[in-house]
Amino acid sequence: MENRYLFGTTKPVLLDGRRLAGRLARMLYVRLGLESHWFGARGHILLTVYARKHPSLPYAEENDPVNLLLLKSFARERSTAAGILALIPCSPEAEAFLGRVGHELEEDFVLLDSPELGQNPLQKLVQRNDAKERS
Repeated sequence: MENRYLFGTTKPVLLDGRRLAGRLARMLYVRLGLESHWFGARGHILLTVYARKHPSLPYAEENDPVNLLLLKSFARERSTAAGILALIPCSPEAEAFLGRVGHELEEDFVLLDSPELGQNPLQKLVQRNDAKERS
């Protein structure tokens, strides 16, 4: 099931993972008409077409304070107009980054898991929303 309203109010924010991020950005644009934002060091050709690129340092532990500041600043700039900011890691390094600092990003972003190839990463939003309605 695709919840177009919920998806339409979402701004996907992809972290790292050149190839996976590029494929996700393309899929989100083609299937749902959503423009993604991507934070990474080196891009992919699909990212230049389907996402807005934002610089970041590699997702190593020593760069956590700078990357955290970049993401928090991005969220503050878009806090009123963006709707739901969905943070999606696209590499093992980005997943580890969220494991280290995710608790500091939860007030600004909905943290989602890295999706399987071809899977809609925003489907977890619908599942989270459905679970809250049932309880």
